[in-house]
Amino acid sequence: LREEFKTVPTDTKVAAGETALLLCGPPRGYPEPTLVWKKDGMPLDIDGRRIRTVDGGNLMIVDVRQHDEGKYQCIAHNVVGSRESPEATLRVYVKPFFNKEPQDVEALAGQRVTFKCLADGDPPPNVVWRRDDGKMPLGRVSIQEDKSLQIENVQLGDEGLYICNAENIVGSFEAKASLVVNSPPTFVERPKDQKASLNGVVELHCSATGHPKPSVFWSKEGSQILMFSDNSNGHMHVNAHGTLRIQGVQREDAGFLVCNALSVAGSNSVRAFLQVTSVADLPPPIIQIGPANQTLPLHSDVTLHCKASNPEGEPPSIRWLRDGNQLTHNNLPKRYTLNPDGTLVIDDLRMEDSGLYTCSATSESGESAWSASLNVVEGANAPLHRSPDPSTFPLVSLFFSAYFTIITVHVQAPSTPTILNATESSMSLSWEADESDSTLVGYTVEYWSPDLQTGWVIAAHRVQTPFMLVKELKPDSSYVFIGKC
Repeated sequence: LREEFKTVPTDTKVAAGETALLLCGPPRGYPEPTLVWKKDGMPLDIDGRRIRTVDGGNLMIVDVRQHDEGKYQCIAHNVVGSRESPEATLRVYVKPFFNKEPQDVEALAGQRVTFKCLADGDPPPNVVWRRDDGKMPLGRVSIQEDKSLQIENVQLGDEGLYICNAENIVGSFEAKASLVVNSPPTFVERPKDQKASLNGVVELHCSATGHPKPSVFWSKEGSQILMFSDNSNGHMHVNAHGTLRIQGVQREDAGFLVCNALSVAGSNSVRAFLQVTSVADLPPPIIQIGPANQTLPLHSDVTLHCKASNPEGEPPSIRWLRDGNQLTHNNLPKRYTLNPDGTLVIDDLRMEDSGLYTCSATSESGESAWSASLNVVEGANAPLHRSPDPSTFPLVSLFFSAYFTIITVHVQAPSTPTILNATESSMSLSWEADESDSTLVGYTVEYWSPDLQTGWVIAAHRVQTPFMLVKELKPDSSYVFIGKC
């Protein structure tokens, strides 16, 4: 063994779980020397599996563990003698790992939130927090002594993914956790106390905000019935915006109506008092002139008329709807004009203006409606129809009105119909015809009763003769009849 080692082991650093290789090129000798390895001065047990020699003497340790750390020495010997290499230190480091990973958090706005992140390794890792989008809530965020991330007074904008990164010289590891910030429901519009007439119409508006968006539903104090958005309960309906509409108000509807807002973040409620006044003897408004079906060319204009009156009391309020959606000054295109007299004017007609237009007259005693279709067409050959101006109509007023109870008859002006016959469920009416009016198309007879809980009911339309029989009336009930030309 006259020569020195060709290759000697050197100090090596390796991460736990990886593979370490300590080199050793033994000297030549005669007879050929045998090579052994020592660890910390003791012979090393080379099992041939995890720890083995390769390439003539190099020591390979697979899946290095912390107890493999120590001083290694390569020894060559034969019958003549032996030689020892210098000692080499194997340093085993541990990649970062988590003893406690951050967990997803769901919190209410304004609360304090803490993300735990306990990391270990050798050497001890450096722990750094970041947000997935890079926008940490500066001024409200801090790193605690145990490397936890703490956010004060969390806001909706703090929602996101937070990442804990642990790093040392042999590697890095990260864990993620999400933050969801909820806010309890708050009301942006509260219902107001209302007064409504019996059989009338009333709307109570209610809307709430929050995160997530709360569900809005209604209830009545003393009742277990819940009324949810886009659902009806008898004569009550709650639309998608949370407005409660009561069509045909009844005495039992009086009391406190409660608007409730509910989400996973909490609940809130507000109530309004509904007072029901009795106007049982008054019918809903009478629409004397309503819109007519029209087919008009593109880029022309149209005027839709609506004239209504109340048998008694204040004039009714007029509103317009297109395909069931109310037209208001806030959502009208500039081409639309709602005049104080109830007319709706549309300039520069477009194809999207086509639809069913409804004139609605509302008062404390109820609601009446009159609908007509508007069809906008293009092309010179399309058939057109424009309704004449109502001011040119020879007769636009009621030609009679009559209040009566079956068997007992009470008649009011302007002109007197004749009761030909009355039974407990029918009434025969006649009236004077104006035979000199050549423009007369026919008569329309309508009736209303407080016991029916409906608006005006058309008994007959375009009656050619000045008399008719109204059947299927309710016995012992009051009716109001009107006639139109």
